Amino acid sequence: MKKNVARMFFELFYKPSLKLDSLSKALGTGERVILAPHHASYADPLLFSLFVPGKPLAVISPSMTQQPWFGRFKSAFDHVVIDQNEPGAADHIDDLWKRTNFLILFPELEPTTTGLLCKISDAAAAAMEKSGARIVTARACNMQFSPFSRMADRLTRKLAPRVTLLAGEAWKLGDYNNAVSGGRYSARRAVESMLNDTMVLGLWDKKPLFDTLLEQRKLWGGSHVVAIEPGSVKTSWNRFITLVMVMRGILLGIAKPGDRVGIMMPNTVATLAMLIATQRADMEPAMINYSMGPRHLRGACEIAKVRVIVTSRRFVDAGNLHHLVEAIEAAGITVKYAEDLVKGLTTLQKLKAALAAKFAKPTPDAEKYAERTALVLFTSGSEGTPKAVALSHLNVQANTAQVRTTLEFYRTDVILGIMPMFHSFGLCTGTIMPLSTGMPVALYPTPLHYKKIPQFSYEVKGTILLGSNAFLSGYARSAEPVDFVELRYAICGGDKMKESMAKMWYDKFGVFIMEGYGVTECSPVVGVNKKGRNKLGSIGMALGGIRISIAPVEGVEEGGRLIVRGPNVMRGYIQADGSITPPPDAGYDTGDIVTVDDEGFITIIGRAKRFAKIGGEMISLAFVEEAVQLVWPDEPHAVVSHTGDESKGEMLVLLTERANADREELRNALTEHGLSELAIPKRVIAVDALPRIGVGKVDYTAAAEIAARE
Repeated sequence: MKKNVARMFFELFYKPSLKLDSLSKALGTGERVILAPHHASYADPLLFSLFVPGKPLAVISPSMTQQPWFGRFKSAFDHVVIDQNEPGAADHIDDLWKRTNFLILFPELEPTTTGLLCKISDAAAAAMEKSGARIVTARACNMQFSPFSRMADRLTRKLAPRVTLLAGEAWKLGDYNNAVSGGRYSARRAVESMLNDTMVLGLWDKKPLFDTLLEQRKLWGGSHVVAIEPGSVKTSWNRFITLVMVMRGILLGIAKPGDRVGIMMPNTVATLAMLIATQRADMEPAMINYSMGPRHLRGACEIAKVRVIVTSRRFVDAGNLHHLVEAIEAAGITVKYAEDLVKGLTTLQKLKAALAAKFAKPTPDAEKYAERTALVLFTSGSEGTPKAVALSHLNVQANTAQVRTTLEFYRTDVILGIMPMFHSFGLCTGTIMPLSTGMPVALYPTPLHYKKIPQFSYEVKGTILLGSNAFLSGYARSAEPVDFVELRYAICGGDKMKESMAKMWYDKFGVFIMEGYGVTECSPVVGVNKKGRNKLGSIGMALGGIRISIAPVEGVEEGGRLIVRGPNVMRGYIQADGSITPPPDAGYDTGDIVTVDDEGFITIIGRAKRFAKIGGEMISLAFVEEAVQLVWPDEPHAVVSHTGDESKGEMLVLLTERANADREELRNALTEHGLSELAIPKRVIAVDALPRIGVGKVDYTAAAEIAARE
């Protein structure tokens, strides 16, 4: 009777949808099965017990018996109370196999308070490993919004959210460990990784980005603020969707469905609305990197078949980008100014856009549509000619889910959108991700205002900051300690994080900087450190749903090339004939040389292109750069290789901003640090400023050209 009443309650209010095929198949084998759900709420043990197939025995913690509902419904499901912190808990769990072949076992001892995984129980992991059972991880999607969760103050509370019970792939723990880590992981780490994979599946919104925005408007309400600009200019969901519809109408007047439209604008709400509007008009937005120079820019547009670019006259004037516009127009590309396009709008057009926004409907056959290209981004070109990368809606949505299962994001957060939108980190992670989860993003036009951005952070009460090492260093030097008083943490990406910069942030602001890593081709984040899982010098662990492998490199004894597979990996590179070349089935080769430890922390040794073969030895240019930085810590440096030494082929050249840099002084210091003669730069060139690309990274192509000229 109690079971029927409890089931009716959940069916009436939560209308659970069941996606449990993998669990049913595992149970069909007749072998031992453990359902291991993420602990999203206090009601999870009852909910899963009522709706999964078969007759499970649920293992619950003593704290669960203290919940108000427990006394009424404890007879509605078969359960046993085990304190997994007690000695012998793993043996007590193992004894349960005498009663059943199907256990529900929560690897986390308590429901989450962050939305992320809690600490994994040693007892649960040991019991899973010893049992030889098929492990099926699971998630009660949306229960985090329910009154049963412990996240009431951090998420929008819903009395009766629609719930989906989602099961991940079934694995025996040892088989999973071997497949993912080559058997290196501990049982506890393997369980954590399995749960992360399933959490990504639960958060992965397999829809076009615009459909996700409509859902967020419904969840948060049309008046909810989604973006803040300088001067405390706030944009609500209703205003933003209306702006998208206005720009969609404009775009249909200057291009046709299927075209690629270039967007060359700063970080503003208008830029973001233009991007979404391009998608909604069945066009493909190509984000133009205005820092790459005329030659690279023309080449990028030619490959991507961009025939029209939308920019802003005010932006062109402020950035002194007239030479770029001239180069674009000389290549036969039409340039349209946003100010002119908006000026011609009629009252009727605005009214139609407002009505279209109010009654906007999701995309028909949404999951199929989501396979299409959502963004065209260009690689940085720091080591050569930029490539045009096609990312699908599914790619971008997958990486959003992957990041959300790794880092803490709350409804009270304000993400500082400082990195330029032409950069994948700035666009996908810093702008689209918060927008698609309802968090306000504070947009600032340029990352180069080192004094103004800290003030902007203070004004908007920014809580999360994304930036490159160069930008974060600039803000730290220019800011007052109070400017980042609301900041919870910052992520350093786009370039290697220097320990001195992280220390400066902690000493001055008390802010913890976590290093991450990504590439445009992976939408972009591959790995990131996080609170409780941080290893200085590494870029963290691979995100959930991502599989990495290491390919050997001739001459490199430790580590190898990082290969990445996962739903976030790009559709492919756009070729000159318009076709898209997908990555190999084996995965995307990042070109980075890395090592991976037994816990899964990834450490980058250097770029494959950033190795030089000198005297028969492979020398890491990044390693030499770091050594020089230790000797001369007050100035930035860049090491490149140059074919100029006939006896040894390549030689190393140091470019430095250190005035009167002395090569002999450097040689003596590097020798004391243990560097061999082959790894010491043969030439030292002092420059006023190192060449850099738009996100602050050193432009090594330009640096090599300087080395060749001097």
